[in-house]
Amino acid sequence: MSLIKEELLFLSSTLKSKLSYDPLIANIPCMKFYYQYYDDIDKARAQSRWLEKSERYRNAKRRFQEIVKKGLFKEAKPLKKEEYRLLQEERSNKEKRLIYNKMAVARQRVQEFESMEIPE
Repeated sequence: MSLIKEELLFLSSTLKSKLSYDPLIANIPCMKFYYQYYDDIDKARAQSRWLEKSERYRNAKRRFQEIVKKGLFKEAKPLKKEEYRLLQEERSNKEKRLIYNKMAVARQRVQEFESMEIPE
């Protein structure tokens, strides 16, 4: 970048920070250059992000198709109502057992604490 452009960007950046509240700042010629310069940078950033994400999507889609062709991917069969209900009951029973175990441990700790002799 040439020295003149760098100076214009520095000047316009300073103006923007000091006069950001002034609506007439957009009419200053160096500010038009400033806005154009940063708009171009933002467009380039957005375009590179979009290309990167679309490339990652294409790669992921291609890999998934390879996995399906090899037969490594099996679709999950939907559960029937009875199977789903049994699975829910099993989960709730596990939660209950965990709670009961925690309560038993808490009771045991309280009993140990109560049985301790406190020196006077």
